[in-house]
Formats: sequence, C-alpha cells, structure tokens
Amino acid sequence: MINPLSSHLPASPASSTELERLFALLHFFNDPKAVKERVSQIMQVAADSAKIVEEAEAVRAEFAQERESLKAERVKQASQIAADRKAFETQCNHRDGVINQRAEETSRLNETARAKLAEAERLRLEAEQRVEKIKAAAA
Repeated sequence: MINPLSSHLPASPASSTELERLFALLHFFNDPKAVKERVSQIMQVAADSAKIVEEAEAVRAEFAQERESLKAERVKQASQIAADRKAFETQCNHRDGVINQRAEETSRLNETARAKLAEAERLRLEAEQRVEKIKAAAA
C-alpha cells in the first residue's frame, strides 16, 4: 500500500562521510588564511583558464583564416583548371580540324592519283596496241 505522507517524511539521517565533509568544510571556512589561499588558487586557475581560452580562440581564428585561404586557393585552382581544360579542348579541336583537313586532302590526292594511274594504264594499253599494229603492219 502506498503511504500518502511519504513525501512529507524527513530525509534519512546523513551518513558519517557526509557529516565528516560538512565538518571539514566548516573547519575550512573558520580558517581565513586557508580560505584566502584557496580563493587565490581558484583565481589563478581562472586566470590560467582564461588565457588558455584566449589561445584556443586565437588558434580557432587562425584555422578559420587558413580555411578561407584554402577555399580561395581551391577556387583559383578550379578556375585555372577550367581555363587550361578549355585551352586544351580548343587546341584539340584545332588539331582535329587540321587532321580532318589533311585526311580530306589525302583522300582527294589519292583519288587524283588513282585517276592518273587509270589514265596511265589506258595510255600504256593504247601504246601497246599501237606497237602491235605497227608490228603487224611491218610484218
């Protein structure tokens, strides 16, 4: 069964360790020299902590500056890469054009050479026929 008054009951008596701590604290506060020394230590630790926080903030600011510098360098490099790529593609397209032009010229010259070879073959056959006719007429 639940006791409705349980929340109003006094807390259990403090353990001996807690009482010892309480008496040590009371004894500490009764010694002004110890309190002054402890407060001085706390102030020194607080000052040291503030200095460390300032140094950490300086390092953090330096990191942020380096990060921005790297970001700017990355943007610069990306634009340089894009410019280099565009120049390379332009150069490749020009070279492709030259190669295609030379291929067309080679094809045209090949056709001309074939036509001239056919003409030379026709003239050779015609000359052979004339030689044959001359030999036939002379015989």
